[in-house]
Amino acid sequence: MKKLSIVAATLALGFAAGASSLAAAQGKTVVEPTVTVGSMDPGPESPAAARKEAAAALAEARRQCRSEPDRTARDDCLAAAREDYRQLMASARQASR
Repeated sequence: MKKLSIVAATLALGFAAGASSLAAAQGKTVVEPTVTVGSMDPGPESPAAARKEAAAALAEARRQCRSEPDRTARDDCLAAAREDYRQLMASARQASR
C-alpha cells in the first residue's frame, strides 16, 4: 500500500468531505473511499524486533509440532515452521536495508 503524507491525506479527505456534503445537499448517496495509510498488519518496530519475533514464533511452532501424533506429521510441521522462520528472517533483513 502507498504511504501518504499527512498533508496529502488531509487534502484528500478535505476534498472528499466537500464533495460528500455537496452531494448530500443535493440528496444523492455518496460512497466515500477509505484512505489507508501504512500497513494494516502491526509489525515489529525494528529489524532486531522482527528477528526476535521470528525466533519466538519458531520456538512456539516447535512446541506445537511436538504434539503431533505421527513422526511424519511432526517432520512436516517442523519443516513448515522452519520455512516460515526463513521467510520472516528474510523480510527482517530486507527491512534493515
